[in-house]
Amino acid sequence: MIPDHLIDKAAQAIVTGMGGKSLLTDMHPEDAAYARADARAALEATAADIWDEAIDAASEQGTIQIPDNPYRNERA
Repeated sequence: MIPDHLIDKAAQAIVTGMGGKSLLTDMHPEDAAYARADARAALEATAADIWDEAIDAASEQGTIQIPDNPYRNERA
């Protein structure tokens, strides 16, 4: 699970990157919710891929047992 404060940080970066000058906290709640949802989806997909690559590398070396990926879900 990715902490909400990191989701908010990523959402603010998305809003700023799209030319927005407002803070996420100043946005209309529905718009902020969409930005947070986009950020969460992007971060979870990236985290899932990083997790999988790390597990693959470690398992090739035979150094760990392979746990389930906590970031991989049906939405990612």
